[in-house]
Formats: sequence, C-alpha cells, structure tokens
Amino acid sequence: MRRLFHDFAEGEYDRPNQRYICGQADEACACPFGPTPKGACPELAECQPVKQGDRWRCNRPATRGGPCDTDDGHGGADAGPTPDGQCCRVNKCSPRPSLRVFRGRLAWGSALLVAGALAMLIASPLKTEVLAPGPLTQPHAQLLARGDWQGRCAACHVDQDRPMLLLAVGNLTGMHAASGGTDATQSDLCMNCHQQQLAKNSALLAHGLPAGVLEHAGDDPIACSTCHREHHGAMFDLTAISSVRCQSCHQQQHDSFAGSHPDFGAWPYQRRTRVAFDHVSHMKKHHVEQKQAFDCRACHLESQGSRSLVMANYEAACGSCHDKGIAASSGAGLAIIGLPLLDLDAMEDHGVPIDDWPQQATGDFDGELPAPLKLLLADEPALVALLDKYGAGFSFFDIDPDSADDVRHAAALVAAIRQLIADAESEGQQAWADRLAKVAGHPLTDAQQKTLLAGLPVDLVARAGRGWFSGEEDEDARTPSEQAAKLPAGGWFVSDVALTLGYKPQGHADPLLTGWIELIVSLGDQHHLVREAALAELARPESPGQCLTCHSVEQTPGVNGKGGGLMVNWLPYDATRQPRGFTKFNHGPHITVSELADCTACHQLDASAETSAAYVSTNPRDFVSHFLPMTKADCAACHQPHAAGDNCAQCHNYHVDPLAAELTRTK
Repeated sequence: MRRLFHDFAEGEYDRPNQRYICGQADEACACPFGPTPKGACPELAECQPVKQGDRWRCNRPATRGGPCDTDDGHGGADAGPTPDGQCCRVNKCSPRPSLRVFRGRLAWGSALLVAGALAMLIASPLKTEVLAPGPLTQPHAQLLARGDWQGRCAACHVDQDRPMLLLAVGNLTGMHAASGGTDATQSDLCMNCHQQQLAKNSALLAHGLPAGVLEHAGDDPIACSTCHREHHGAMFDLTAISSVRCQSCHQQQHDSFAGSHPDFGAWPYQRRTRVAFDHVSHMKKHHVEQKQAFDCRACHLESQGSRSLVMANYEAACGSCHDKGIAASSGAGLAIIGLPLLDLDAMEDHGVPIDDWPQQATGDFDGELPAPLKLLLADEPALVALLDKYGAGFSFFDIDPDSADDVRHAAALVAAIRQLIADAESEGQQAWADRLAKVAGHPLTDAQQKTLLAGLPVDLVARAGRGWFSGEEDEDARTPSEQAAKLPAGGWFVSDVALTLGYKPQGHADPLLTGWIELIVSLGDQHHLVREAALAELARPESPGQCLTCHSVEQTPGVNGKGGGLMVNWLPYDATRQPRGFTKFNHGPHITVSELADCTACHQLDASAETSAAYVSTNPRDFVSHFLPMTKADCAACHQPHAAGDNCAQCHNYHVDPLAAELTRTK
C-alpha cells in the first residue's frame, strides 16, 4: 500500500553496488531513484503530488526539504504542484561513478601498471643491475643518476648487447676482453666525458702524450681500465694506482724508493727562475745593507688549497727597495722618437742633402734610434740593412761617412722619421697603429692600441715636427728630465733640447712600457734584427722602468714542431699555471714538520754560484742554479712503506701535458 505523504526524516536506502551515483550526492540531496545503469540522469521530478480533495499537495520527502507548498518561514511559500497535478521541480544532474567503481578502476590500473613495469624491467638493460660487481664511485654515480637510468651501464660499457652469461663472467672476473668485450672502445666512452681534461687523440697512448714524444713508448693504446677500476664502492679512489701497475710498463724496475730509485739529478732546479732574482747576493749583500733578515717565507707564502707555495707580489716583496731605482731610471722618460746627429756635409757629398734639419742635431754621425722607433720603422729596408751590417747595437755613430751605402741608408731613415711625424699629424694615432699592425702581422686589438699609444696627443707630435723642422724655437725648451719632471703621474712630452718625443712611465708595471715590450718580443723571425736590437736596448740597467733587468725573456718550446716563440716572464713561478708534468710535490704536509719548517733544510744555497750571466740567453735551461742539488736520501728518511709511503703516484703523474714533456725531455 502506497504511503500518501513522506513526512518521515529517516535516511534513505543506499545502493553501494550500483555503478553510478547521483551528481547531487555531494550536496546531500541525491534523488531517491538514482542514475540509470548506464550512468544517465532520469531527470525525474522531486515528488509525485497527491490530490487531497480538489487540491494537489506536494509529496516531497523531508530528506529533500519537505513539501514545497508550505510556508517557508519567511512569509512566503514555494510554488507547489501544477493545477494538473505535476511536480514543478525537476532535478537534472551529471551522475558520476560510485566509490566502488573508482576503487575498481584504481585496482585494475595499479595491477596493469605493475605488470607493465615488470615486463619493461625484464626486457630492459636494468636487469644487469643484478650482476653489477659493486657500487660506483661517487662522482660517476651522481653523474649517471642525472641521466637515462635505463642506459646507465651502456654509458660506460659497450658489452651490454652480449649474452647474459658472457656479461656476467666479464663483470665478475674483470676479464672483459676474454669474455668478448673491447676495452679500447670502452675507453672511447670514457673520453666522451673526459675529453676536456685529456687530448682525445692521444689519451690512450703512454702518459697521454702524442706519438714520438717518448722515445721508447709504443703506439698501442692503453685502456683506461688498466689503471682505473670501477665498482669498488662510493668512496674508492679511482686515481690510486699501485707501484706494481706502474712498473708493469717500465723496463727499469725499482724495488723501493729508498733502494733502487735513481737520484734526483737536477730536479727541482731544472731551469732558471723566471724573475732574475739572485738569492746569494740578496742574502749576503742587499739584505745586510738594508739590515733586514733574509727570510724565505717573506716571499714564498703558503696558499690555502694549493700544493705549492706562492710568490708574494711586487709591492710586498720588492717595492720597498726597487721603487726608487725604477723611478730614477724613468726620470728622462722613454723616448718614442729621437732625432740622430747627422753629418750634413757627408750627406751632401754623397748626393743626399738634408734640408731643415735642427742645428743642434748636426755634426758627426751619432745617436741611437729608440727601441719604439725601431719598431715603427721595422719595415724600412735602410734600417734592416744597417742592423744587418752593424748588429743589434747599431747607432748612427757606426755610420761610415765615407761609405755611400751607409750615408744613403741614413738619409732614408731620416726621411722615414719625418714621414712618421707627418703621418701622425695628418692621420692621427691610426697612422702609427697601422704601422705597428703591419709589423706585428695582425691588426691591433682596441686594447693593444690604447695601451701602446696611451692617448698619444697628435697636436704634441705636430708641435714637435714644427719646432724641429721649421725652425720655430721654443723659448721654454727643456731637457727630457726637466719635461718628465712635470709629469709625476706619467704622460707624453716633447724635449726640444734632446729632440725627443717621449713618454714618462707611471712606475712599476707601466702599461705602455710593458705593451711595447710585449709587441717587440712577439715579432716574427722576419723582423729578428729589429727585435734583437730593441730588446738589447731595453735590457740595459739604465733603461726606463728597468723591466728586462728583472723579467726574463725566454724561448718557449712548441709541441711537435708547432707553436713556440719568445715570451716575457712578467710573473714568477706559479704551480697553478704550469703544465702538468711528470713530477709533483706538495709543500703542505712537509712544512708542518718541525725539522722542515725552515726552507733551508731542503733548499741549500750555493754561495759560489754566479747566476746573472745566464739571463742573457733566451734558453731558460742554459743557467747556473742558485742551489745545491737535492739528494734522494733527504726524502727517503721519511718515505718508507711503513711511514710516509713510497708509492710511485705520490710524486709522479701519469697523465702529462705535452708541453711539460717537451720541457723535461723525459724518455
């Protein structure tokens, strides 16, 4: 029997087995009928009105708000049924899957996902993880962890396509080649990451050096895994190599460092110091005169994070004594252009008369062309001819007034000097920059041009030309020293007394002065006469700035016949900037030992050594050492297997820079 009114408030019956629930269920007003089995909303009215007498009454249950035709408590009422007995409120929603369906889908999805993952794992290279000999070292592990996990073994191993049995044998025994592997190709994979540290074309040759550098070394490749063995744990040191492995290649065998290891020979004094510093004279003479203690650590400083000591800078180590000498040498400035003395009668006799030449620059042939002027005139055949005849020390004093060739060459140089001044007056600094670029063999960079010409005032050059060649006398004519004295901060000047256009350097490491020296040493062999003459002039003790009295010029070797050339050692030795050689040494743990805290425990000066003459040569290995040879016995006292250790790799590098090998000539 049908109940007329739903006036009860009991909860309605839930149907958890249905696949869909009403879309209004979250609002606690789900319809009592629910969606169809296929999930469609039936779009039913909220009730079936009941007729009482001549009126239709709302039959909506209390769970959905009760009858809608009653007072709502606010002075109004809902609409109620229509006159023909239809419910005026029809609900429409978007049914959604029930919790049972959601759980079912989640369960099936998870099951399929796990099954798929297992299938992929079985078919993927990751199955080889089961056979991995051990964990990787930390650097390799973290790199591979960022990449493709599936291909992590193939990143280093080329054996992954081989049968599982052979792969297992190779991994567990380390005999990759015996199990069908190719170590050389595996090493190529190593080089995909390490080619920034090692030259790829020679990395697998002995010591990573090009063929022919080591006399008795073969050309067969040496696999990386010969020395570097992975899969020994995260903290394993891949660079740790036993002496047995080193001696497996070297024919000369050493049972121990203290036993059969050869003596050191000239090491570590295998070349002269880059800065011409005479330890003996400073200890016995200069420091005594200045009443200063000669302490090695005043100049050789400990550096945090560096295996070697570093040099103190000029201001800390040298300036207190050498600033005055540099200032005195720069008093007259650096002459850029200087007029020589000419024998006008001899020049007229040989048919090359000179007009408008300054009266104070006449007489016998004399005077020297300044080094920068030689550089500006380097392409003049007359200068080359005179340098070829008289050598690097050529001056106009050497010109034979009875030699027609000499006089004509002198006239050509005079004309070139006048043209040089005229070009600067008409074209500005660019005229000189173009000349220097032609001599250097390449265009000057903006930085080079600014350094070499350093704001050369063109009007000053023009004034010099007018004053020297047109007879305009300067009532306030001064000597170079007097002119330079007015420029304590450095700058350009003209002296109508000495007939020079010069530059006053700004103390130690003046940019213009060092820039001209750098350009001079960079000249090619086609200008070797000009280069040698200019360097000889600037190397004199009285030269402005005295740069080359301390900073040595040396020939740098090329590699396999390539590269090389002259260079100026502006800085002292710095281990962090040197090519990696065969031998290494860490001062850190040694200077903490009380017996070695004093440097002289190992480095003993040779009081009889005469070292200054060696700096005339550009060969840094043609020298006399300041120090007595070091002996192996000094090191062997501590470096025993049971003490500080005597492993080869403690003092020797395997991977060597080719330039360092050329320098040491090790075989």
